[in-house]
Amino acid sequence: MPASLPGGPGVRGSRFPPLRLLTLHLLTMRGWSLLACGTGTLVLAWLLGRRELLNVAVFLVAAPLVAAAALRVGLPRLQVRRSFTAHHATANRATAGRECTVVVEIAPPAAGIGQGPAPGAAQQSSRGPLRLTETLPAGAGPSPSAIVSVPGTFRYGLRPPRRGLYAVGPLTVESTDPFGLARRTVALGGPSPLTVLGPLPRVETGPLPGLRGGTDATAFRGAASADSDDAATREYRDGDPMRRVHWGTTARRGRLMVRQEQPRTPRRATVVVDRSAAAFVRGSAASGHAPSDRPEPVGHFPSVPGTTTACFDWAVAAAAGIGASLARLGYAVELLDRHGDPLAASSPTASDPARAVFEGAGAVDELRCVLAALGLEAEAEQPAGSGRGAGGSGPDWSGSDRIASGRYGSARYGMGSPVVLLTGRLDEAGARAWVDSLGPDRAVSVLLASGLPEESASAVRVFRENGWRAAAAAPNVPLEQAWLALDTWSPLPPSPRPTAPSHVPTPRHPTPPPRPTTPPRPRDGAHPGQAP
Repeated sequence: MPASLPGGPGVRGSRFPPLRLLTLHLLTMRGWSLLACGTGTLVLAWLLGRRELLNVAVFLVAAPLVAAAALRVGLPRLQVRRSFTAHHATANRATAGRECTVVVEIAPPAAGIGQGPAPGAAQQSSRGPLRLTETLPAGAGPSPSAIVSVPGTFRYGLRPPRRGLYAVGPLTVESTDPFGLARRTVALGGPSPLTVLGPLPRVETGPLPGLRGGTDATAFRGAASADSDDAATREYRDGDPMRRVHWGTTARRGRLMVRQEQPRTPRRATVVVDRSAAAFVRGSAASGHAPSDRPEPVGHFPSVPGTTTACFDWAVAAAAGIGASLARLGYAVELLDRHGDPLAASSPTASDPARAVFEGAGAVDELRCVLAALGLEAEAEQPAGSGRGAGGSGPDWSGSDRIASGRYGSARYGMGSPVVLLTGRLDEAGARAWVDSLGPDRAVSVLLASGLPEESASAVRVFRENGWRAAAAAPNVPLEQAWLALDTWSPLPPSPRPTAPSHVPTPRHPTPPPRPTTPPRPRDGAHPGQAP
């Protein structure tokens, strides 16, 4: 019998100490009552000296003990299968705040899951139904329970509170004897991992700017030379349709030329998520944290839970919403961290840790799966000897050489590839470090998640002075509103209007201007310029 239920971090485990199991979980209320009556009868038989009462007392005491011993050796082995039904096509995935259905099937090993009753099922049913209790992650509500016969199915609704990788289970099974005198509680099976995707905010990004002065498609078109028509044509061959004849090139070369189909270059966009704790965590446990900067655990089963804040959750949700919008527009979305490495390498829920580009069918679901259990960088993930911006609010720039050499898409996808940077609170030095790393000629859209957006006003000013689009937003601001503020956000409040001096009286109503005087009307027959 296990001493504890395996659950891992983020799971409410249940412990069954041997002493507590013997004293509380060994017998039912009926069994304890029968044992108490037998003990009282035994004392009465000893006081009165009656053999008849002694026989009754032995039966009352032995009945619950024999039933408990029979349960220890008589309960057959059972198998459990747990499945999750949600709006996602991929199994074992749910969305935070939305209910999913959990189906738990239990059957003897001889019958198998989903194969109907087996010969041993009738014997198990004669022992009475089983009470099943599921172990849920912390914060997911009370543990559901039901009485099910073997084989049987147990269904319940689960609404995960927030994103992460959680363990659902194990299943606690409680069985009783046919007379209801004894019971046995054991943990059946192990926990099942459940990937809870974060929210997907709605945002319409539109075509992102590439190089200065146009979108990414404009940058690719502007890179073509004046002789691009000649490079995209070839000589006419038998069977070529006449509608593909390029008459301009034909007139210059003196022979029939046709347009040559070329593969279309896919549009690329890079989304960079800053995971540095300095950008999202302010203060300490001793001095206290602001509500938006308070570290909270994020589900990371079976390893140690990661850390997140309200501002970092907003940045992660923004990455999912922006990435989904770009994918719908036909972009291939590259998801990187601040070191220029694939963000999937730091995510416990990524199916391929080396994958950095998401495109095609299922790109949105895979991108959201990478962001599901993403947390802030731990101490072990920060490279040794790394420096920070002034004030400690700038990110780690140990990988700036890789960033400048093209890890953010400049070398692989051309300088016209747009970049979306999602970070937290930055100072002026941290903003200049980002500009130096990515290059001032690249078109970058920056969203800074901060509990006090005014603290990032200097960083926004630095970004905008270098031609970048930038805005700071609190974690309660909708992503659509923050995206629209990239071109309109003002880092400083408007200046107050000047007031009139106190010694100069201000009239309540402005003085109306004087009416124009009407010249005298000339005499009859006189010229207008003639004196009367």
